[in-house]
Amino acid sequence: MVIATGKVDQAGRLISADDRLLQLHASAGGSLGGPVVVPQIATLVRLARTLGILVSRPVIAAEGAVDLELLVRARPDGDMVHLSIGGWTEIAQIAPTPALEADRAHDFLRMEADAAWETDAELRIARLTSGLSGQLFSSPGSAIGQPLTAIFRLLPKIGGEMPLLAALANQRAFEGQLAEIMGRPAVTILMSGQPLYDPEGHFIGLRGSVARLDSGQDEERPDIGAVPTDDGFAQRLDTAIRKPLG
Repeated sequence: MVIATGKVDQAGRLISADDRLLQLHASAGGSLGGPVVVPQIATLVRLARTLGILVSRPVIAAEGAVDLELLVRARPDGDMVHLSIGGWTEIAQIAPTPALEADRAHDFLRMEADAAWETDAELRIARLTSGLSGQLFSSPGSAIGQPLTAIFRLLPKIGGEMPLLAALANQRAFEGQLAEIMGRPAVTILMSGQPLYDPEGHFIGLRGSVARLDSGQDEERPDIGAVPTDDGFAQRLDTAIRKPLG
């Protein structure tokens, strides 16, 4: 086991250290002769000095992108505190999967949502939920299996920008997509969402939320252009949505 030692003076400065301790100290932005900058070690030094006794504790400290499990012994000796640090065990970190990140993002989206929706990889509605979905949709259950564009009529901004389409093309989350609910043109909504992936990173659908805009908000949207009304628009839009996903 690697045991690294060092000395801290009365002012809390690391005045001597073995290479391994100095490496940890430097990774946190410290230098020899400067204050102890690893918070966990600095806390034990102060505690040992205050109590006047040997203090030994396991701690977890970061070294760059790595977390280390350490056993720190701080022993006061006059104006000095002697450090003895063992362990130096790297803690395995589980990288968040795209699926976990999507779940986490969806938790925030639901907080201010009036309804939540989810699609499969073919962008067919797989779920439409929330306490207000019945108020927004005349028959929420009938939406299951329908294409996304058969339920939501996306409203392009001036210049034709549609955040949902841009997000799909770049496989990223989106927000600020204005839309209407098909069959209820008086109900304007704001859509947010993110792509869903399986554990292997393959696209499996979309998950998002909708927030209803009141009439006052609806009138104050100067960035929204005219909504296309020709019968072929929905079909062309449906094709455009699917194309980037291939």
